Amino acid sequence: MKHNFIILLFELCSTVCVFSQGTLQEFVIEKDGNDNPPVIYKSKGCTPDVGVIVFYTSIPDLNFSLPDTPSRLKNVSAFDKINNCYVLCMQPTDTKIGGIMQYSVAVTGTGYKPIPAFMISGIKAGIAQYFNIKLKEYRKNSFENLKNEIARLEEENGITVEMVDQVPVDPVYKKEIIRPKEEETGDVADSVDRKPAAPGYSAISWYREGKSNNNTGNFSEAIRCYRNALEIDPSLLDAWNGLAVAYFHLGKYFEAIECYKKVAENNPSVTVWNYMGICYQHLQEYDNAIDCFRESNGIANNGSAWYGMGLCYAKKKNHTKTMKCLKKAAQLGHKETQELLTGINKKW
Repeated sequence: MKHNFIILLFELCSTVCVFSQGTLQEFVIEKDGNDNPPVIYKSKGCTPDVGVIVFYTSIPDLNFSLPDTPSRLKNVSAFDKINNCYVLCMQPTDTKIGGIMQYSVAVTGTGYKPIPAFMISGIKAGIAQYFNIKLKEYRKNSFENLKNEIARLEEENGITVEMVDQVPVDPVYKKEIIRPKEEETGDVADSVDRKPAAPGYSAISWYREGKSNNNTGNFSEAIRCYRNALEIDPSLLDAWNGLAVAYFHLGKYFEAIECYKKVAENNPSVTVWNYMGICYQHLQEYDNAIDCFRESNGIANNGSAWYGMGLCYAKKKNHTKTMKCLKKAAQLGHKETQELLTGINKKW
């Protein structure tokens, strides 16, 4: 009974990870449907020859910059307390080959956790784009709910568990997964509309542009670039791998798996099989995930794969195999697993 309770606590604690990595508040940026009040741009310093970016938010102490092209940010208004927004005046983008297609906008604020650079494209003179900046309050609420649930279970079972400062990350993020129907998937490289490829670009050029977008967090644009590369050269494994990474970060796990399979067929690696396993975890296909982690261990016995297998067996309620995998991961030096087992007073 006590052993089962400890495993249950492990499942709860592994979900808390994302909330325990820092005390700074977080915010997200999302496209706005333009239902907010109109903004008088001229009063914000914008002239007819610039593009307009409006960030609606209730946060009054944010800073905006263009770290890659600072000279193209013409003006940032003070926080508008009436309309709850900031207005950015930006030089239009140059979509010609070799020109600027998009801007990397950095948004920071005291007491807030930095986020990856936010990418904005298609900036045109006299045209406004609208975005919302919102706090991730739901994370704090979920964290408190989990803490209360753990406290209740401890009281019922008469057990006290000390949680370590940083709980290991459970790669399975709790959200509804809508898996594409078989007839809707088709070829991954053709599954989403593609903008016309620019003439004169080689597969390597498109791959490099995709990689640059991946590195700056602009995953949708990275996908477009990688697809263009693969249309020219379907055998370019680096482009398939980059495409998988972009899909992964956008939560498109089915598409990511199909891309990782392309890579694994020709160049299997620990990393590819581990990420494929994590994708299956997100899709709650734990048997497939376990198979991937086993393939990873077949290449090189590694703590990450054993840790992933342990999480899968925990979801399958196989507590014996869960502990066996976690102890193996800890023995191989996997720090997150070692911290977890230490937190529940388990030796490895």
